[in-house]
Amino acid sequence: MNYYDNDYENKIFELESQIQDLQNKQRISEQKSASRRRGFWWFILVLLTLDFNNY
Repeated sequence: MNYYDNDYENKIFELESQIQDLQNKQRISEQKSASRRRGFWWFILVLLTLDFNNY
């Protein structure tokens, strides 16, 4: 009985660490896409200001 409990605990620990890894990867990809979006809007803003300065 004790052996099975230990085995289940190891499995649960493995699954929890896998979930944490996935959450970290998701957070990193969300940060990347957010900064990409921010960079895109800065690019548009700079283009607009350069455009207005020419006229």
